[in-house]
Amino acid sequence: MDVCQVPRSPPYLLLYRYCLFLVYAYQWLICVAPFPPDAACRLWEESCGGRGSCWLYDIDTFRKTLHGIPAGLMALCLLTELVLIFLHKSIHLYGPAEKTREDS
Repeated sequence: MDVCQVPRSPPYLLLYRYCLFLVYAYQWLICVAPFPPDAACRLWEESCGGRGSCWLYDIDTFRKTLHGIPAGLMALCLLTELVLIFLHKSIHLYGPAEKTREDS
């Protein structure tokens, strides 16, 4: 049983929670996924006064942006983890810290 789960929670609530997790987990994909192909395009089709599809891609730029975005996000996560490692003793999620024999 999940730690945060109420013992008698109905199965449809678990499914609802899982679906919400999937929606929010992949929300970034809508904003980030179109960027690498558009940034790597070197020759756009111009027709009817508007921009059409891409005719020529710069593979090196595409590779760098496609792998650079996740690498940058992972570096940001690593930085956040390091901050939490160094500040974990001063973070009190459940109110003020209680004194124990070891603290005295």
